[in-house]
Amino acid sequence: MLILLLVLSYAAVCLRAGLVSDLLLKYQFQNYYDSWVRDGKPHGMFYAPKGSSTIFAMKASLKKHNELPAWAYDDNEAKSIHAKVVFWEKILKYSTVVYLPLVFVLVFWG
Repeated sequence: MLILLLVLSYAAVCLRAGLVSDLLLKYQFQNYYDSWVRDGKPHGMFYAPKGSSTIFAMKASLKKHNELPAWAYDDNEAKSIHAKVVFWEKILKYSTVVYLPLVFVLVFWG
């Protein structure tokens, strides 16, 4: 039962991180289309506008999102969404470091 709770909570963190990233991508697509095109037309986990690219989505997911994109410097809404992306990516990173080894230990030695 504990393993199931750990897996479900980790899945919830992954989902939330993906949804927040999608929100920033959607905001960029709707308000800064030229910048979205220059970034290679990436798509998110669930948000995939017409013409988006899977290859650039993978490249975008590997980029560090700690740095505010140039297109968002003067946009308070974009800054707010970006801060949420950074927060949830940190939560995802640290939960991966904690959850996965814990589940492994519980499965094989629990």
